[in-house]
Amino acid sequence: MKKILWIIVLLITIIIIGVATYSKMPHYKKICSDYTKREECVKNSRCDWPGSSCAVPGKNCGFTYDPEKDRCLPKK
Repeated sequence: MKKILWIIVLLITIIIIGVATYSKMPHYKKICSDYTKREECVKNSRCDWPGSSCAVPGKNCGFTYDPEKDRCLPKK
């Protein structure tokens, strides 16, 4: 009986540590709308439709800044 209890405690501890570690990790999937109307968006074309995500920061997401509309739009 004690063994089962130890296993449960161990599993809960591992889950808590895992969640804490994950929440502190830098998230590589950025919401691209963060870059909408920002200079980074213009410089790096790191921008997108609000709400969807890009892969690694700095990677070109295939969107470009449209000064007329003042936001990031898909490249034509």
